[in-house]
Amino acid sequence: MKRRVFAIGETLLDIIFENRQPVKAVAGGSMANAAVSLGRAGIDVELISEFGNDQVGNQIGSFLDDNHVKHTWSLRYDSNKTSVAMAFLNEKKNAEYTFYHDSPEILPVFPLPEFREGDIVLLGSFYSVRPQRRSHIVRIQQESKQAGALLVYDPNIRKGHHDNNEEYLSSILENLSMASIVKGSDDDFFHLFGTRSPQDIYSRTRNYCPVLYITRGRKDLVLITPGFTASYSVPLIDPVSTIGAGDNFNAGLVYGLISEGVSMSGISNLPRSAWDIISRFGLEFARAACLSFENYIPLGFTPGNKTKI
Repeated sequence: MKRRVFAIGETLLDIIFENRQPVKAVAGGSMANAAVSLGRAGIDVELISEFGNDQVGNQIGSFLDDNHVKHTWSLRYDSNKTSVAMAFLNEKKNAEYTFYHDSPEILPVFPLPEFREGDIVLLGSFYSVRPQRRSHIVRIQQESKQAGALLVYDPNIRKGHHDNNEEYLSSILENLSMASIVKGSDDDFFHLFGTRSPQDIYSRTRNYCPVLYITRGRKDLVLITPGFTASYSVPLIDPVSTIGAGDNFNAGLVYGLISEGVSMSGISNLPRSAWDIISRFGLEFARAACLSFENYIPLGFTPGNKTKI
């Protein structure tokens, strides 16, 4: 049976600015970006999200269809418009964002798929801890984990999002405890724990989730498990945009988990050699996305051909 991936998060339109001029408008949202890359890579992927039944939403829906991303279980609302993000690239091709949301304050309960053993659920970002969406996220976590799905969580914390808010912190820690794998940037963990030290970060997360990836920009990627710690060099490139870097690392991570046949029950016994392959795919997907103005791997990209660790 072909394995399924479910990406949970918001969907919006990214309008990308460079040198004060708009240069591209693409479908965005952290989990939507990862879903598109997985669809382009041939993975059976479903986006569970919400966006408007407006012209922008229709264009995004068609784009998802064209890239083999199902959205059967996404909510399309009639009384609100699709959200928009303005992404302003600096000289390092990193983005600062301004968001314009017009989503329902209270999300109605809507049907979810019947999760099964072997599924992979990818979730994270501010969407996963927003109080108005929290019961929806918890429901997905509980139902998928009970079914035997593997959960990958990326907190993806932007500066100022949480401001030491205890409610958000409690939700983040709950997400950590439900995850099979946690992946975050050193910026994420600095905002969360006040440290960039991989070992200090792991000392805070290991009691919630024993497998941790830390991305550190151009510095080595760090993986810490109960059995070993590993680091992987990041390919040196001249990026076009880093907007989709972390999202596409997540997509490559999921692709690697599927390629290695990793399930929730088998993750604790996974050998170092398998983690090396999985990490390679994460870096490879992120590299490919950074060389494009899109937020995803380019069409025609073939995983496993280029980047070596």
